[in-house]
Amino acid sequence: MSGKVLALIMVVIAANTAHSESWAGLYRQSNGSIIGIGELHEFGPSEVLVDYRTGLAGPLFALPDGRTGVGRAIGDRSPPPARILERKNGRASLDGRTLTALDVSGQTFQVENGSVTLAGELVRPGKQPKGVIILVHGSGDGPRRAYDIWTNFFLSRDWAVAVFDKRGSGSSTGDWHDADFVTLAGDVRSILKWTRGQRQLAGLKIGLWGVSQAGWIIPQLAAEGAVDFAIVQAGAIVPTDEFIGQTLESELRAYGFPPDEIAKAQRYYALDVAVSRGTQPFAAIEKAYAEASAAGAEWLLKPPDPINSPNRRFMAVIAGFDSAPDWRKIHLPLLVLFGGKDHVVPVGPNRSRLESLLSEAGKTQVQIVTLENDNHLAMLAKTGVRTEYATLNRFDPVYFQTLTVFLDRMLGRARNPARVRRRTDSPWRARDLVPACYSSAPSDRSKCCFSSCSNSS
Repeated sequence: MSGKVLALIMVVIAANTAHSESWAGLYRQSNGSIIGIGELHEFGPSEVLVDYRTGLAGPLFALPDGRTGVGRAIGDRSPPPARILERKNGRASLDGRTLTALDVSGQTFQVENGSVTLAGELVRPGKQPKGVIILVHGSGDGPRRAYDIWTNFFLSRDWAVAVFDKRGSGSSTGDWHDADFVTLAGDVRSILKWTRGQRQLAGLKIGLWGVSQAGWIIPQLAAEGAVDFAIVQAGAIVPTDEFIGQTLESELRAYGFPPDEIAKAQRYYALDVAVSRGTQPFAAIEKAYAEASAAGAEWLLKPPDPINSPNRRFMAVIAGFDSAPDWRKIHLPLLVLFGGKDHVVPVGPNRSRLESLLSEAGKTQVQIVTLENDNHLAMLAKTGVRTEYATLNRFDPVYFQTLTVFLDRMLGRARNPARVRRRTDSPWRARDLVPACYSSAPSDRSKCCFSSCSNSS
């Protein structure tokens, strides 16, 4: 992937971000299905529409006539729109069909974890919630609005959601760059303590949902039995010292780089990590960068970060972290989702290690699901590489269906989840959760997902 390609993608994502009217919230369509509108910061802070039945998604942008367009792809805010939102005479509509806004209420809060103040919000559906989901951040900054798509999904299933600004993001104090995964798990623990103390939530089941980096955080609380269940989406399972090399290899292979260039890239970025951790001098990465740049290495995206940069501080504090001891202690219900085309958290090494760790844990209630055509965001992808993200327009509807089935099981509304499969047994597959969606041939998959699997939206 060249820097020119990356720059082009960023231009497409940034185009036409102006949007004057907020549509944030949940809406029921005339066919009964539910859409959510909220922010998704992978593509900038503007609002995105997601249909939780079909998975169709697109960003919102202002049209010259005062209406609101929905982009043709998740990173495309240019006309012509794929769909049109309009408010007229007190009526909201999508493509001329009435939208009914669903009642949602929010309660802001602040909790302390040591010297850090965490700001968040408890968001509740219009009816008595079935339970509570606490959202656990992935990597990078994590203001609460960045998780609107998932907050809205759980609300659409009548679950309350506790979502908070990651330390150093939004209204929370501190700086995540200086926090290791034990500290970040402590932040979630503080949110959990506050949630359990709310009288209106007494007696409700509480679960965790998290993505990506949350794979190193959620197991710490699950091992303590601090919650009733947990959902890990595209979560990293391998140790941090192995993660970057595996991600790099998977993504560069998907871009078509030859093995010798992949090996060069891995050596370069391993050196860069060593500089962050203080085991190699900064001069070493400066020299390596100059050599790779002179050779025209296309995997070289930017000059090395300064020696005291925030990113280098974070790489230093997470060095050597391994969640294996926590996974071995977990005995509560788990749903772990991987994307077959996820090159950020490659399914091969992460799923294999998870199956091994959970088998060592003994009797555990778990489903491990690989959605073969999903990228890191659970969007249906062709290649899964990050330069493709902005061109996509559909979350996997089976992903949302799988979450729904699992949540129903946590309430005792479906058959009990089976124990974990040992490595010598057949692994869990998505069809273990949603048989109707996986009984057809791949060519019939879309028909199945949008018909027989659509009755829960």
